[in-house]
Amino acid sequence: MKTIPPYLKDFQPNFDFSHVSEERKAKIKEIAQIEKEYRFVHLTMNDFIRYQKDGIRKIYETPYFKNRKVLADLVLAYALEKDESYIHPIIDGIDYILSEGSWVIPPHNYYYVRDSHVLPLWDGKRLLLALFSLETGALLSMVYFFMKERLDNVTPLIMSNVYEAIKTRILQPYLQDHFWWMGNGDEPMNN
Repeated sequence: MKTIPPYLKDFQPNFDFSHVSEERKAKIKEIAQIEKEYRFVHLTMNDFIRYQKDGIRKIYETPYFKNRKVLADLVLAYALEKDESYIHPIIDGIDYILSEGSWVIPPHNYYYVRDSHVLPLWDGKRLLLALFSLETGALLSMVYFFMKERLDNVTPLIMSNVYEAIKTRILQPYLQDHFWWMGNGDEPMNN
């Protein structure tokens, strides 16, 4: 199984961070030193469904966004300083995000018609693309870019799973389905 598309076969990542100030690097390291102790939060079906019952977004969204922020911060810190103490927390962050049933947040969980009824839970057979699921795909693409070589030394299966998740959850639905935000003829586009 190929994990890298042919057009990226000869791509060499450039990790030149010389333009980043020492003050900014120190701040990134300070944040990452705290966040490497973070325990990623498992997002539950009950918390997803709960939005439908009471309309409170933060129950699901707070850990959803925090998990992603911490993973991004740890990957950036690793890319800057190659501190091996970030590797296991990065793997945990990847694992938690890949294990989520959906990358869509509850208020955006509706099918392909603008302002249609919000579904109480995701449909595993019909993956939806919305703003934050696409941002998750972008985050995992960044993780792949910065961490592939290092994590392949742990096991190539980590980045293979990341690649497959991006392909299955983002690229295939984008290429196969029409979502209301894409616009179509006279339809307005969004985001």
